[in-house]
Amino acid sequence: AQQPGQAGQAPPPPPTTWEAPYGGKTEESTGIIAVLTMIDEDITKDIAKADSEEAEAVEAFNTFESESRKAILLLNQEISALNGAIAEKEGEIETTKESKATKKGELEVVMKKMEDAAPGCDYFTVNYAVRAKNRQIEVDGLTKTKAILQGAAFTPPEDEGREIKPGDAFLQHARKLRA
Repeated sequence: AQQPGQAGQAPPPPPTTWEAPYGGKTEESTGIIAVLTMIDEDITKDIAKADSEEAEAVEAFNTFESESRKAILLLNQEISALNGAIAEKEGEIETTKESKATKKGELEVVMKKMEDAAPGCDYFTVNYAVRAKNRQIEVDGLTKTKAILQGAAFTPPEDEGREIKPGDAFLQHARKLRA
């Protein structure tokens, strides 16, 4: 054991602990620098990748935007054309409605004339058969009268009550001419 030194004497030298001079933890500092360098490279690569992706996205957006504007322009032109067609068709509808109303009025006038003439037509329709029969009897009578005036003679009918039928006078005259 050492004794504490006396006053005025220098203390004894410290014990030796290292053989070589102190260099610090150089391996660990190299590892950290390598890690930081690797992180810096990764960040630089990520930034470059993000920049290229951003440039591609901007280009894709610009392409999409220009195509969309063209499509919108075409669609607006189609809308304008269709609106014009709609207006034209609506005009045709109005014209057709007016024409229809005019024709309906004309039809009503014609129908009114027909309705007004119906009683007279009904008279002729109902009485046509009677009038035709009477006309034939009249023609037969005129034919018979003409034949008498030309010298024809008629035999009295076999049955005095028999009704004269259309064509009787003509048949008698024709028989007379054959004989």
